[in-house]
Amino acid sequence: GCLLPVGALASVESGKLTLTARVVSPDGSVSVQESASGPADQAEALGYHLANRMLEAGAAEILGSL
Repeated sequence: GCLLPVGALASVESGKLTLTARVVSPDGSVSVQESASGPADQAEALGYHLANRMLEAGAAEILGSL
């Protein structure tokens, strides 16, 4: 079953990568969603950037409460 309330979506169009991620509290009352776009050949850096934005926006608190 699902143990962590997280989701991610990635798409590439014309060499541009778009990442969207979401973290939701277990009861669904709090959520954090962020997106980031950039060159597809810099996917790892884009992922780290998005992860840091998510943590700063409150994902750390949601995940820390599990």
